[in-house]
Amino acid sequence: GAWTPSDQSGASLSFAITDARYVKLGRAGVCWAVLGYPATGNGELALWGGLPFTSTTGDSAGAGPFVCGYNDKAIPVGGYVNPNATTMLVYSPGVNGTRLVNSALSSGTFFFHAIYHAAN
Repeated sequence: GAWTPSDQSGASLSFAITDARYVKLGRAGVCWAVLGYPATGNGELALWGGLPFTSTTGDSAGAGPFVCGYNDKAIPVGGYVNPNATTMLVYSPGVNGTRLVNSALSSGTFFFHAIYHAAN
């Protein structure tokens, strides 16, 4: 199916979505998207949302990883799906797991995959 990634950082950013799809096999949710970030100087921590399924609560499987297979920024980008949520924390594994702010992603294009256990 199709889904729509959204900004949940509180900055009210509008992403340019080229493609966003998902597959659900049992309770395993697999989502991917090509997300274009707007030009922004906003310093809020990046938080992407809109996942099509709520993740499970209280176990490591609920907090599944997401990885960027491609981005045109000079930093590695990854993150994880929050437990009991439809949001993903965005961080840079190459910077000691530092959470990224919106301005660090400004005008970037990100192709990512998220894999997690859906609550139902």
